[in-house]
Amino acid sequence: MLSTLASCSAIDFGLWMSDGQSVNKTKTGSKCCVCDWSPDGQLLAIGLFNGTILIKDKAGGELFTINKCASPVWALAFCPQKFETSDNLLMAGSWDQKLSLYSIQGGKQAKPIGNEKDLGFDPCSISFFPKGDYMVMSGSDRKITLWNREGVLLGTVGEMEDWIWSTAVNPTNRAVFAGGNNGQIQLHHVHMNQVHGLYQERYAYRELMTDVIIQHLVTETRVKIRCRDYIKKIAIYKDRLAVQLNEKIIIYSVSPEDPYDMKYKAHKKINKKIDCQNLFVFSHHLVLCFEKKIQLLAFTGVLEREWVLETNIKYVKPLSGPPKRESLLVGCHDGSVLKIFIDNGFPIPVVKQTTPVSLVDISADRQKIAVIDDFRSLFVYDVKTQELLFQERNVTSIAWNLEVEDMLAYTGQDSLFIKCRDLPAQ
Repeated sequence: MLSTLASCSAIDFGLWMSDGQSVNKTKTGSKCCVCDWSPDGQLLAIGLFNGTILIKDKAGGELFTINKCASPVWALAFCPQKFETSDNLLMAGSWDQKLSLYSIQGGKQAKPIGNEKDLGFDPCSISFFPKGDYMVMSGSDRKITLWNREGVLLGTVGEMEDWIWSTAVNPTNRAVFAGGNNGQIQLHHVHMNQVHGLYQERYAYRELMTDVIIQHLVTETRVKIRCRDYIKKIAIYKDRLAVQLNEKIIIYSVSPEDPYDMKYKAHKKINKKIDCQNLFVFSHHLVLCFEKKIQLLAFTGVLEREWVLETNIKYVKPLSGPPKRESLLVGCHDGSVLKIFIDNGFPIPVVKQTTPVSLVDISADRQKIAVIDDFRSLFVYDVKTQELLFQERNVTSIAWNLEVEDMLAYTGQDSLFIKCRDLPAQ
């Protein structure tokens, strides 16, 4: 397989062939600022100082030109993967402080995707992650910012003391390198937490940081909600879905009469910026969890109730119930497990142990409770008598059967165990 290297200068660009004896150079008419190959190696995009983008074939022949603006195109990159269609995705940033996204259709024309994004700074570098879902951008704002492939700003990865001229993503992990105008090079590791919610047969999770995917685990149907904003948290309960964005929380709903309805529609909107650790949704309320307190918010945004605890909250599990009378199971750092009914201002003690609680779940008839502590030890108690019924080590997760009172599932040591009553775990 032949390899080709493209090099650009102030007056031309050249193609270096691995088996060639000479370099084919072509005049450009303006200074070349940036270039990139398409993932299949068939197209070469060159951003010029006069604001145009040249699209060349692999032999250097001109296919067409994109007249982006009158300012230098200094940042440009092809998405390394193709999604939905077979078209190439080209991201281009120019010094009129705008970001454009193009679909290159078969090397014949470039179709703009959406409107140009106002950046507020001069972009100097764009670098995609290997899978193409995300990219980093840098420039005169002295920041390394994270974006998805649809051109939605997700957040700031890092900052430097001067302009950042170049960024690069390690292809084997999510390490991002940045080179500044002052000669410094920085390394940042990008961690993307999983944001999801589960209620019985409905599972919702975040995709591309800006979309919500809801799956019905029984019918295997799947729907997508495009939020076009950074999604911070997701909560799901019966016919409700809550999505927390940067400046608001949107509550969606489906028909409560149809257990298979997946046509989620916006139901309520709370225009508040809330920085909480966990978010849960019930029939008529949102539950916000902080370090030592829990707040109950109506869908109107009004704070109805607050519970302040004496110790740090380690784990919260929402429990179903009649509308406006649902409850929460709360595990604390001091080893206590509390039950909170949202229509009652006083937490109810359920069990108390000496080690911090990591996970907790309660059986179908609310007669038995299972607790995992910070040392991965599992304890199963009788709620009424407080008797310790079962104990196991090296356990990472637990779940009671929703219909059978005495059936408990737990995982540990790369295995799934099922325990029924006093029988040995299988």
